[in-house]
Amino acid sequence: IENTLLLNKRKDYWFLDGLQNYLMLEYIEEFYPDTKLLGNLSDKWFLKNYHVSKQMFNDKYPLMYQFISRTFLDQTLATSADSLSNFNRKIANKYKAGLGFRYLKEFLGDSILNSSIKEFYQKNQTKTISSSAFKKILSAKTDKKIDWFFNDFIKTNKKIDYTIDAVIIKEDSLKITIKNKRNITTPVLLYGLKDKEIRYKKWFTDIEKSKTITIPKQDFNKIALNYENIYPELNTYDNWKSLENKIFNKPIKFTLIKDIQDPYYTQIFYEPEVSYNF
Repeated sequence: IENTLLLNKRKDYWFLDGLQNYLMLEYIEEFYPDTKLLGNLSDKWFLKNYHVSKQMFNDKYPLMYQFISRTFLDQTLATSADSLSNFNRKIANKYKAGLGFRYLKEFLGDSILNSSIKEFYQKNQTKTISSSAFKKILSAKTDKKIDWFFNDFIKTNKKIDYTIDAVIIKEDSLKITIKNKRNITTPVLLYGLKDKEIRYKKWFTDIEKSKTITIPKQDFNKIALNYENIYPELNTYDNWKSLENKIFNKPIKFTLIKDIQDPYYTQIFYEPEVSYNF
């Protein structure tokens, strides 16, 4: 990629890194869809009950993004490469840029993004170009707004964070209020679930503060945002609402010592402590 797309490696490094990581995500999804993040360790008796053992290989990208963004050590993708910390330059920004391409793919449609990448590559091999040329190609193929990606997503380190504020059950519909908890407005993906099966999936846009939408009432027992971790989000723990009349929105899960976030449960970690006084 670097030998054939001659972009400015200080200003447009995010495009090269994003394309590289997006192609890796697609490659793993196509040829190794069942590969686990921990490899063969996932089946070991001492790990198989932990949520981390159930993570697929591509889940490492949003996990790493959440880790760096929650510590507020991330830098914008538009930051000049010579001003980035080593961690952002080598890992964090690469992952965010790759997730950004996957975000665009799901929002615009698989064929639109992939055909735009192919056209951009074929037209600009061994030419001195900039990422703005890619934006022109992409914009010509869709009527959907993509300014949020090339402005806030690329040029700032604003964090995406939406939550389901309320759900009102009507006779034949669900009235859902989605709240934007941060200062960035991006497309949001809403799911209707029956246990862990996806029964409904739709994008919603222009949610600056909050927005109430109405969807058909189907055989759901849960409503969720970003269920498949399509886009990098700061906090996915409050993306769920149960439609069943239960005390807890999600069942409680007790786990020994530590684990990664499991969106299906309210997790409680416990650590036995033994002391001795002679």
